[in-house]
Amino acid sequence: MKTYNRGIILILILSVVTFSVWSFKDHTVIEDSTTINTHKNTSKDSLFNAYWYNNKAEIRTYKLTQSRYGELHQGTTTLIFVAQPFLKSKGVKPDTYSNSSDQVNVLKMNLLKKFGTGIYPYSMMLSTFTPLNEPQGLIKASASGQEWCWHIFSQMNQRKDYYDVVSFSYFEEEGDT
Repeated sequence: MKTYNRGIILILILSVVTFSVWSFKDHTVIEDSTTINTHKNTSKDSLFNAYWYNNKAEIRTYKLTQSRYGELHQGTTTLIFVAQPFLKSKGVKPDTYSNSSDQVNVLKMNLLKKFGTGIYPYSMMLSTFTPLNEPQGLIKASASGQEWCWHIFSQMNQRKDYYDVVSFSYFEEEGDT
C-alpha cells in the first residue's frame, strides 16, 4: 500500500465533495425524508447531541444534472447524514456498542448519485466519516462507481500520521493500487 501526504488526500476528498455538491440542479428537493431510526445513544447534554443522537438520520433527495461524455444528464442525488459509533482501529461501525477508547462517534455522510447517459445507467456513492468530538478531522472516506461496463472502488483510512489509500478498478490503466 502507498502512503500519501495528508494535505494531498484532504484536497482530493474536498474536490470530490465540492464537485459532487456543485452538480446539484436548483437544489430542488424531490424527497424530504428527514427521520429514520438508526441506533440508541443516551448522550443528550447539548443542542447538537439532542439533534444528532435522536436515533434518526437526515435524508434529502435532489434533482441532479451531471456532466458525462461532454453532455449534461438528468438524475437524482441523495444525501444521508447520521451520527453513529465507529471503531478507529478497524475503520468500521461496531456490531456492539461500548465505551472503548477505540470507539468514537462520527457523522457519516453518504452521497448517492444516479443518472443515465442514454447509453449506461450510472450509480455513484461517496461516504465520509468525521469524528464529532475529536479534532483530527476526516478518518475514513470511500467512493464507488458502477455502470454496465465497469466498477471502481477507492477507500482512504486515517492512520496515526498518514492515510492508507486503496483503489480497485476494472480499467488496466487504473488497476488495483
